[in-house]
Order: sequence, then structure tokens, then C-alpha cells
Amino acid sequence: MLRLTSLTRLRRFCRAAPVLAGATTATPRRYDSGTKKDLYAVLGISRGATADEIKKAYKKKAKALHPDVNPNPRAAEDFAEAKQAYETLSDPQKRSMYDMTGNASAAGNFGGGGPGGFNPFGNMGGANPFGQGGNPFGNMGGPGAGGQGGFSFNDFEEIFQKMSGGGKDKTRKPQGPEPGADIHYRLKLSFLEAVNGCNKEISFNTMRRCGACQGSGSQDSGAHSKCPHCGGRGKKVMSTGFFHMQQDCTHCGGTGELGRSTCVQCSGKGIVKDRSVQTLPVPKGVDNKERLKVSGKGEAGVRNGPPGNLYVEISVDPHAVFHREGIDVHVITPVTLSTAVLGGAARVPTLTGEVETKVPVGTQQGDKLVLRGRGVHRPNQNKTGDFYIHFAVLLPKTLTEAQKKAIAEFAKDEKPLELTDAQLQELKGRYRSWFSS
Repeated sequence: MLRLTSLTRLRRFCRAAPVLAGATTATPRRYDSGTKKDLYAVLGISRGATADEIKKAYKKKAKALHPDVNPNPRAAEDFAEAKQAYETLSDPQKRSMYDMTGNASAAGNFGGGGPGGFNPFGNMGGANPFGQGGNPFGNMGGPGAGGQGGFSFNDFEEIFQKMSGGGKDKTRKPQGPEPGADIHYRLKLSFLEAVNGCNKEISFNTMRRCGACQGSGSQDSGAHSKCPHCGGRGKKVMSTGFFHMQQDCTHCGGTGELGRSTCVQCSGKGIVKDRSVQTLPVPKGVDNKERLKVSGKGEAGVRNGPPGNLYVEISVDPHAVFHREGIDVHVITPVTLSTAVLGGAARVPTLTGEVETKVPVGTQQGDKLVLRGRGVHRPNQNKTGDFYIHFAVLLPKTLTEAQKKAIAEFAKDEKPLELTDAQLQELKGRYRSWFSS
């Protein structure tokens, strides 16, 4: 609740503001409650009228009520009312304020600080009582003003927060629906599960809708009726000086009905703790650190608010043989010295099983073959990567006497290596990884 003493002093300050240091004396500005006439009825239009309809209705009224053409003694007053209605309803901000408060004067004063705007310190010569670090409430007397008594600036902030709904009201809990929280889950997959896709069962703690109150947070305590304090809207307009704010009705807790009690199972939140077990379909081709979003599978919303989402972050274990780069897959295939020199065949493991591939004559260390379209398939992107086979020529560490003799005979006809700079540069690029310590 707002403190009456502090609120009264705030109003006194607004009326007495011209006596502050540096302010000019002027006629006090009065803030009345505004006319109770329906501005839409004044122009003869519905509440859902468009801007063009408002403009046409005003022109018609102005033409009929202008004192120069209408001899009726009330014509001038009716013309002024039509003018005020048009000025308020033709401005989107003022119209919104009027629709919320029903106060024509408050809506007319609503706007920026420029020409025609509303300045609560307008009668003070435009001076800002909060400038230069000053506190306009410091010398007003009473307890709580910086040790000297009076109305502290913190009290002013508290009042504004409560009027705007930003303050924490400890006397009751919020009654409106709130969205459910998102759930973040980390899922570990094997290399082939990520490539081929799979169904994984996951479980996590969550909040589900309360079954006792069906998520409403309240239970019937007998016959219930429309709240007479807010007319069943669940909202009331709070007016304090020149502030007009909308907040939950304190009598019905924002439900618009009387005769309901807080659900004892969920303490009025409409949600209770639970353990969720779900089967998650993992699509083909997901990659490490990729995040999957499952809409509406997060925590249930407070008081039947919308549910949150489930976010699953993928963690993929490395494979003993395969290496993945995006949608491409790489594998190293060892070949013997004789196969590399004379050519032949080698058995190569792939994502779909082992295949036999041809090894060209004179295969060098690091030479590669590419199997197009045999990499990772991404259905959502309609793409499939390639499969790269890298040959590794393995030299024997021990030789038989016959093998040594054969190599010696081969060496007799072998020519010394004479590589160009371009060939050396190509070798450097091929084996650059060797330089990493």
C-alpha cells in the first residue's frame, strides 16, 4: 500500500513547487479529474473507429456546431467539447491513455515535453527541482528524510513503482498468467548416432500444470460472481496527481471474480514439480555443439500461461576412425610399400560399411581419393557431403634377406631426388601439420 503521509506531501510539493529556489512565481496549475463525458459519444462514433472516421466525424460536428453558423447558445460549448474529443482521439498516445483511464484531461495532458506537451513543472519556469543533485523533499520535515526528517527521494521512487506495477507488493501474489521457463538439456551422442539420426529417451526435472486446479491457481469455494470493484475486468485504474496507471484489482486478485480460493496444491501458481520423460527424435546429420529447439516442451506456464521451450545441446563423441569437417568425412587408409609402388586395392571403412577401392600406381604419402556424396546427409538443408580417403604409405621396419636383396637391386637403378622449389613448397603444404609441437 502507498503511504498516505508520503503521498500527501508529494501532492503538497506539486502545489507548492513555485517557492523552490530558482523558481518563478506563477498561477498554480490545477489538476481536475476531467470530464466524464464519453468522447466517442461526443463525436458520434464507435470505440473502434478508425483515424479517418474520427476526422470525418469531427469535420461534420464542427461544421454544424461552429458559433458563426449555429445560433444555439450551447453551440460554443458543444463545439469546444467536439474539438477536445478530436484532439484526444486523433492522437494515438492520448487515445490510448483515454481508453485506459477514461479521463479526458489526463489524456489531453499526456505527451512529450515539447510544444503542447505536458510538463508537471511548467509553472516553475521550466526549472527541474531534481537538477544539481538537489532533493526537493529534504527540508519538508517528518521522519525518514536523510536523518533530518521529511519525505525521502526513495519514497517517491517507491510510489512511482507501485503506480506503474513495478514495485513488489508483499501482501499478495501476482495473479495473471506468466510464460513457462525454458529447459536446457545436454545430450551426448555417438559419432554414428549423430550422422545417421536416432531416437533418444531423455528425462529432466520440470514444472507441469497442476491437476487440482487445471493450472488456474485457484479453486471454487462456493458460488462465485463478478467482482463489483473492477466490474469483472480484473484491472483498476489508479490515479495519483497527474499519474494514471492500471493495475490488478486487489479485491479479486486480477481474476475478475469473487468466491475463488488459492489452490493448496500449487500455492496459486498453477504448476507443480514433476519429472518428465520424453523420446526425442534426433535428425540425421546433427553436429557437435548444435542446438535443437522443441517448441512448447519446456516448463508449464504459471496460471495457464504459455509453456516454455526445450533446448537440447548436442555433444558428439569422437570416432576412432572417422573425422568430420562439417558435412564431409575423412578417413586414413594405410597401404604397403609394394601396393603404393605397384598399385593395387585396399579395403576402406565408410559410413555405410566397408568398400574396396583402387590404389593407383606410385601412390604417395598423403594422396587422397574422394567418394562424392558419401559423406554426412543433412535433410533439412538437402545437402550431402563427400568422403575423403587419405593414403598412408607404411614402410616395413624389418626386412627378410630376400627383401633386402631386392631393395638393393632396385637401388642400383634408382635416380637421386632433385626437386624444384615448387615441388618442395607442395610438400611443405602437404605435411604442414608435422610442424606443430
